Amino acid sequence: MARNPQIFLLSAVLLTASSAFASDHFVDPPASIQAAMDLAVDGDRIFVGPGTYVEVINFNGKQLEVIGTAGAGLTILDGSGSGTTVVRASTSEPAGTSIKGLTLTNGAGAPFPSSFGFDYYGGGIHANDGAQLTVEDCVITHNAWGTGTFAGGVYSGGQNSSGLYTHVELTRCVITDNRAWASGGATLVDGYGMMTFNHCTVANNSSDNFFGHQGGISMANNGTIIVRNSIVYGNPGVDIGAFGPPYDVGTFADVESSCVGTSYTGANNISSDPLFAETINYTLSSQSPCVDAGDPLWGLFPDASMPDMGARWLGWTSSAPGIFCTGDPVQGSACPCGNSGGQDEGCANGTGVGAKLSYSGTTSVAQANLMLSASQLVPNQQALYFQGQQALNGGAGAFFGDGLRCAGGGVIRLEVAFSDAFGESNTTTNLIAKGGVQQGDTRYYQLWYRDPSTTVCGSGFNLSHGIEMSFTP
Repeated sequence: MARNPQIFLLSAVLLTASSAFASDHFVDPPASIQAAMDLAVDGDRIFVGPGTYVEVINFNGKQLEVIGTAGAGLTILDGSGSGTTVVRASTSEPAGTSIKGLTLTNGAGAPFPSSFGFDYYGGGIHANDGAQLTVEDCVITHNAWGTGTFAGGVYSGGQNSSGLYTHVELTRCVITDNRAWASGGATLVDGYGMMTFNHCTVANNSSDNFFGHQGGISMANNGTIIVRNSIVYGNPGVDIGAFGPPYDVGTFADVESSCVGTSYTGANNISSDPLFAETINYTLSSQSPCVDAGDPLWGLFPDASMPDMGARWLGWTSSAPGIFCTGDPVQGSACPCGNSGGQDEGCANGTGVGAKLSYSGTTSVAQANLMLSASQLVPNQQALYFQGQQALNGGAGAFFGDGLRCAGGGVIRLEVAFSDAFGESNTTTNLIAKGGVQQGDTRYYQLWYRDPSTTVCGSGFNLSHGIEMSFTP
């Protein structure tokens, strides 16, 4: 059962007001991501559970991390009907401001008065006023159709009063099927702004005006782009180019180790068909010239092969971590702590809800940044994160204490923790090395925690739901 938004907002207020340290906030449908951001302070993290959120968000000058815990495939931020951009950072947001693991779609772009009435900039993302925004593992798609004038997907431009130029850094992002009428079907950087692409795929975006035709990545008015290990291909018109004169003044592009369909000068660039295996996730086929064609200085894959170009390496899978076992007790047991059977919670505990397990980072063994967090625990109690190699009883679990133990087979203890006064905890060290996982492995995670209120069953402990993760290069 999803969190009551009023309860969520109250807990977020308490978290923010009670500590000068950074806090974690958890959002599940139908609660609002923006409401959590409004209550958060610099340094806080907003963990966004899987689902579709029909809203747009604005960082409003705060240094926050907004993280989709189930990845972009299952976490969608939909700007339908808003008449503006999906994600806005235009108030000098500092370095460390980031969004991760979200799909951004159906944005119109940020409106700006012009001789045409209104121009619209940046359907998916609009960054301005010296903002420093990091975007990782996101999908930016189907934005600015019918409205966007510039930068159908992402816009970066301008500087703040201190002279700091706006910079948007995109890593492992897929930017596809966006549109701009004038320039930059995928992206536009101008006004001395900067945009960096690391292992991104930019495909099938369009800009169809007679003086535009920069269907992919566009530059104007002293804008700078840096492209590394990326694929920019199949964008009608020019894949990478500057807007027409005089707006091309001072533009600069540094492109290396990338596949650019209309070709671009730079070390180790190619212009061959990338031979996508499919055009939903834009994965690579084994025959793709982009396989093993990236810059080795950016790091080899765990199997010692050269890095691939683009956001989706050979062997990438769209199976994002997901819940495989609810943790609810077996039906008919003597334990009275069952709940509505929702797929986003475990056995109801002394707080009246089920414990929720989330993750941050990625399942890439090369990135090695996987962390687990838990919420809705009994406050101030011991907790234990553990990992198994099998899903017990095919994911049905086995009765254990006041819930179901879901993870089994070679179970190891990962980390002992304690829930805080608000019933939340998190791991403090990366779990990929600790769990001994390698690419191709599948592992199952769960949380055990003390629950003194469960007196009828007499176990004194409880369990979260289980999360299944398949590890990639």
